[in-house]
Amino acid sequence: DCGGQNEEMDVCYSPNCKEDNCTFSVTQQKDCLLECLSGCVCKFGFVRIDGKCVSPDNFFWGINILPSSTDVLTCGTGEVYKTCFSSGCKEDTCGRRITAITICPRNCGMGCVCKKGLVRIGGDCVDPSRCVAT
Repeated sequence: DCGGQNEEMDVCYSPNCKEDNCTFSVTQQKDCLLECLSGCVCKFGFVRIDGKCVSPDNFFWGINILPSSTDVLTCGTGEVYKTCFSSGCKEDTCGRRITAITICPRNCGMGCVCKKGLVRIGGDCVDPSRCVAT
């Protein structure tokens, strides 16, 4: 049983793979899935800082600071800024919908994504009815 807040048991993780933290993303690793052990890891959407699993909301990757008002990214029409999304499950597209059973990488990226109910076509977030049937 995991005693730390925002931790959960993972039945298959590799101890030679580092967890996400505010200066490192799991996506930077290569060939780390060499073992399959069970143990405690941070829940999805949380990062390990000083041994604790916390929300990355107050951190930018690589810089441990709160953003100033001039640092806040302005998103386009139909977009919202997210502080933590899985790189493989960032948003819906015409060819792929994210569902509750979609397998997503355990990492945490930040940036503008399409608002719920919209899909990305090219660089724009639009209603799914604009997807062309193929």
